[in-house]
Amino acid sequence: DGVVAIAATNHLARIDPALRRPGRFDRILHLSHPDIDQLPRALRWHLADDLAAEDLAPLVPLAIGMSGAAIAAAVRIARATARRNRRELDISDLDAALRAERPQLPAQAERIVAIHEAGHAIVAAATGAGTPDLVALLPTGGMARQLLQPDSGSRAEIEAALATLIAGRAAERLLLGDVSAGAGGPAQSDLARATAIAAALEVSLGLGDRSIWLAAPEEVLPLLRNDRGLRRRIEQHLCRAEERATAILGANRIVLERLAEKLQAQRIVARAE
Repeated sequence: DGVVAIAATNHLARIDPALRRPGRFDRILHLSHPDIDQLPRALRWHLADDLAAEDLAPLVPLAIGMSGAAIAAAVRIARATARRNRRELDISDLDAALRAERPQLPAQAERIVAIHEAGHAIVAAATGAGTPDLVALLPTGGMARQLLQPDSGSRAEIEAALATLIAGRAAERLLLGDVSAGAGGPAQSDLARATAIAAALEVSLGLGDRSIWLAAPEEVLPLLRNDRGLRRRIEQHLCRAEERATAILGANRIVLERLAEKLQAQRIVARAE
């Protein structure tokens, strides 16, 4: 009695489910990286009394996506720079430390990413899949965050989600005449998530061409390797999603261009804007 066991991991999926049942570790708290609203406070925390009179908001675009540990490392580097130069810490030291930690993308790559993320935001708003909350350019790419609406699991809502996921690719094709690899790649990429959702629609949720259940949503992707018909149906879902996204973006082309330009100029466009 009176003893509380606490564990931490970066890889929750690797933990045996038996350890996560009630009576073992009863609660799981997800601690994400600081968001745009928390970043000035995270910077201030690690700076302690340094730069007390400085406005840290201009540094936020440089720190988006960084962990608390990465922010602490940048502060240490900035302090070391000031010590080497035998002077007090200046905000330019921290700016330089953050930029060195996260070099910017080339201008052409930034334009592609800006168009891509603007496409996500516009189609999310138009389809009702989510309320755009933030679009940002990161050193490693970009992000488009939406406030998701409570959903009923209807096919219409799933198709809106598919159009939103494919919208970055559609925006690139519309404005640039071609697409980059930005929609694909890792398991959390736009194409991977859209493929998994379309596959679940067909073989898990009973909302596709057939009513049969074949697998749980998290188990559907291996089925694609051996089922040519399923691959064809999923490809059709993804093509329709891109056609819908393209139609929305074409009707709002000026908004797409202006949002992409604004994002490239200031690196963050938050909800109010």
